[in-house]
Amino acid sequence: MTPRWMRALPCAVAALLLVLSSGCANQRRIDALAASTPDPLVRAVLTNYDRVGTPPDEARALRDAMLRGLGERHNGDADLLAYLNTYCSAEPGCFSVRWAQLWTELEPDNGAAWLSLADAVSRAPNPAATQAKLGAMPMLLAKAAASTRFDLRQTSMLRRLEQALAVRHGSRLNSAIEAYGWAAAINPPAINLCLSGEPGVRPSCGRLGELMATTATTVIDRSVGLALWERNTPAGGLDADTPAGQAFVLARERIEAWSWALARDLPDLPPLSPDERKRLLTWIDNVMSDGEIAAADALLDATGVSRSQAAAHYRGTVRQVLAPGPMPRLPVPDSSARPERSGQVEARQPRPKNM
Repeated sequence: MTPRWMRALPCAVAALLLVLSSGCANQRRIDALAASTPDPLVRAVLTNYDRVGTPPDEARALRDAMLRGLGERHNGDADLLAYLNTYCSAEPGCFSVRWAQLWTELEPDNGAAWLSLADAVSRAPNPAATQAKLGAMPMLLAKAAASTRFDLRQTSMLRRLEQALAVRHGSRLNSAIEAYGWAAAINPPAINLCLSGEPGVRPSCGRLGELMATTATTVIDRSVGLALWERNTPAGGLDADTPAGQAFVLARERIEAWSWALARDLPDLPPLSPDERKRLLTWIDNVMSDGEIAAADALLDATGVSRSQAAAHYRGTVRQVLAPGPMPRLPVPDSSARPERSGQVEARQPRPKNM
């Protein structure tokens, strides 16, 4: 009598061939889109996927060569350079110094570009020689701190990537989640140096923190900036009766209020209910339309809870992380007695899109 495992073997082989065939077909679709799209950022992201049926070392060499070519022909595309620097931060031997340097040349007023260059220099194969050419970490941090804005280019990257990535996922929501991930990256080496309390960089780190906490284009970057600002300001520098202290309190209150609204109204990652899916897609639409900060203002405003009340609720519940579970909901105040609002941005209804 034929053993059961032998009888099951043809089915297992057929299933494996089906998976490989499906994977190769999907790879062909990805390759076709990468070859046909006029958008170099989309081409870079599609190129970066693991290649079905290609040995890992060969796939990496092919991927690095293609990405290097795209970077050298960047044509002033700051989104592309920001993406390449994000990709390189996790790839040993990648040319992240080159991409970050080009980004600072395109956007010398953007602290995120200078912070990325500081990180890239710290990861260079020969840091001493690279720092002699481009500057040491303290100098690059000072450049970042002297900037007028902090933008990791999340919104513009999200707009360009979200629809195109649907070819891989077959789902607009999943493609948007991936695009969101690619478009948001904190730069650890320089941030960690600022959090270490190193005396030589504290002035620059304090100014950089203020820049991030007040101008960054994402809530998480503003939160990181707030920590840097507080950690690197001398004692008394943020007292409530000082202009700096008042600015700090206002920035903290906004971040805490946004964080409360996000935790209250946005669902976790899939699997999602239809209502959660709708709310998350509405959030993504708002981010792509107006940017994350304006979207967070709209989300908070739609709760009917004042900024100060939401911030107080955040401090009393979320920051203590007393226990897992859903966010407690505050009662919505009567509109006639509603206290100060977080802004004038009104929450919009979701635009009809193909799901």
